Amino acid sequence: MTMEKGTKWELGFALAVIVLLGVVAVLTIPTDYEVGGVPSSTSLASQDPGDVVQVHVEQLQYVFNISESGSVEGHFYNLIVAHPGQVLNLTMTAPKGATTGNFYFPDYGDQVVDDQIVPLMTAYDALKVPIIPGAYAFLDGEYDGPWYTYQVGLILDIPSSGLFKQEQLSQYYSQTTQARSQGLIGDTYNPPISFYNGSATNVILSADPYGVFNSSIPGPTIVVRNGSQLTVEMYLSTPSPVHSYLLTYVNGYPENVTNASIGLYGVLHNGTLVPLEQSVIRYDQPVQFKIPVNGEFPAYLYGIINPVYNNYDPYNESSTLVGENFGLIMGAWGVILVEG
Repeated sequence: MTMEKGTKWELGFALAVIVLLGVVAVLTIPTDYEVGGVPSSTSLASQDPGDVVQVHVEQLQYVFNISESGSVEGHFYNLIVAHPGQVLNLTMTAPKGATTGNFYFPDYGDQVVDDQIVPLMTAYDALKVPIIPGAYAFLDGEYDGPWYTYQVGLILDIPSSGLFKQEQLSQYYSQTTQARSQGLIGDTYNPPISFYNGSATNVILSADPYGVFNSSIPGPTIVVRNGSQLTVEMYLSTPSPVHSYLLTYVNGYPENVTNASIGLYGVLHNGTLVPLEQSVIRYDQPVQFKIPVNGEFPAYLYGIINPVYNNYDPYNESSTLVGENFGLIMGAWGVILVEG
């Protein structure tokens, strides 16, 4: 029996495609399997190894679980600590059972990084840290459930040494204000910035029934003077049913989250977090923390910096068959920058 002419052409075309794919695979092995880089970004990440921070971003339901190594060492949720001009060598994964997510960094003044994160696969990219120090937002740009808008993190871009200079903060404020008021109206961008210039600084942060400080996720970026006496007062309203991640369901009944800590944490240049003042979470009453700003830390974190577990399951009816909605969520948190 002879092979038809059309079948021969089909087999020949299929073999040609297989050979071509094999050639491409061989030629790209040196770059495709280099951790933290695809061909378009490997050169950026290998320019100066001393200025590269290895960053593993794990996409979880509603939070980024982040580990850093290199000149910055640390493990954070929704936070990357870095220095101006460094390169973040990003390796992005999602575990089995997670939903497909996204890492989106909209630094309008320089670059846009936009990478899809698919469970059981690995995505790579390289991100140049802005030259102007500040707190820059990144987010999950893909809908993966009703709380996805809370999945907003910060690149805490602190000076390599010392504190924030006045001219740096002025540039950062000007750039952020321009973005929020013009080209990025309505888009999630950097949090609003508030300056406190007194020797006695009193910051009041009030969270609405949605569990959000001052209508911003993360909360406003606070700037304080070195040498000041800092008082931070945080207030959390009783969580609103359905609308607050601080209300979860246990055996089908709503309960307020009570196993969380709220406080202040110092951030060292190498990414080390130092707990300074903490309290168990309380509702409908202010929690107040007082610390001297003495130049030891270029920045602080405030609020609930570890995510809380939320399970939306009224009447205990959720299942893999009809659907489930649970995950780790952050909302009432933010950063403080120290001018000196």
